Amino acid sequence: MKSLWTVYVSFFCGAVSLALGLMLIQDTHKSRMTWYQIEKLLTQQEELEIEYNQLRLEKSMLATGAILDKNIRTHLDMVIPDPTTVVYVNDNKIKTLADISISSISNASQ
Repeated sequence: MKSLWTVYVSFFCGAVSLALGLMLIQDTHKSRMTWYQIEKLLTQQEELEIEYNQLRLEKSMLATGAILDKNIRTHLDMVIPDPTTVVYVNDNKIKTLADISISSISNASQ
């Protein structure tokens, strides 16, 4: 009787040890996969932060240009000139923007 009882206890302890070992392996695997996902997300976060900072820099550069243009127009009373008053000098020929536009239209229609 005692030897049968010893066999059952030994079998039970072995089964419990095997189950605990498998659970440990599974837990270690889950832990490694979670760590891998964390590392992947941190890398993605760094890439997104770089892209965000580049976009912020681009936005500030665009805003600076627009603000500068507005300030120049306001403080120096600068305006876009009338097309008939613009003069282009090319090969000793003087043409106004209106002359260029008229000759472009007549050349295009021919």
